[in-house]
Amino acid sequence: MKKFSLLWIALIILSIPIYSQKYYLGVESGFHKDVYSISNNDAGDLYIGMDILAVVENLSFKVIFDNNIEIGTGIGYYNYALNIGVKNIPIFYTGNAVLYRTLSIPLNVGYRFKILPGFYAGFNSGLDFDFCFYEDSYHYGAVWTPEENYFSIHFNSLKNNFNVLISNKVQLQYVTKFNMAVGIFGAYHAGLRDIWECDNATFSINNGEKIYTPTITTNGSYWSFGIELGYIFK
Repeated sequence: MKKFSLLWIALIILSIPIYSQKYYLGVESGFHKDVYSISNNDAGDLYIGMDILAVVENLSFKVIFDNNIEIGTGIGYYNYALNIGVKNIPIFYTGNAVLYRTLSIPLNVGYRFKILPGFYAGFNSGLDFDFCFYEDSYHYGAVWTPEENYFSIHFNSLKNNFNVLISNKVQLQYVTKFNMAVGIFGAYHAGLRDIWECDNATFSINNGEKIYTPTITTNGSYWSFGIELGYIFK
């Protein structure tokens, strides 16, 4: 597999001088679905929800060759957030809590193909180099609901300030006759390092009938999806 990857990279590099190229400059905006592991959740009552405020913003630059291979980079920014709740109790969740903020530099290789006049589908894979900035610790004091439910969480530990993620992305794009491009994308980014951990959360359900003290961890993995706008320079 390693030899195949090296051969693929070598073929791309060797093919670059053969083909003329275009340049793409674009911006992306969308949302996160951050990925966590929860221990001490035997009944499965705790869940990680979607935090629509965990936006992702990217400035991307690509070289597009006539053989439809793309090489891209750029710079991105996103908040890594936690929204943890209890099933079947709709109002019982932590809400928006930014754990750390990140500057990301991607490096990827992709391929696109025309599916209809003006419409292109594409995919790319590569690495994200993420620099993480620690947020102040958050503490939710006891929060009660009418059923005497409460939680108390101290978000306390960013374990590393740098992460490498493997990214895989698919996109659908429409290019106008004026070389403007608009599209949608979806991606998964798999973190390779342990980034954050919380081991002092308490959830009390039904006046102490159930008490959870979960350990919540993440390696920085996340799903992202959104829209992109750009221009192709020929």
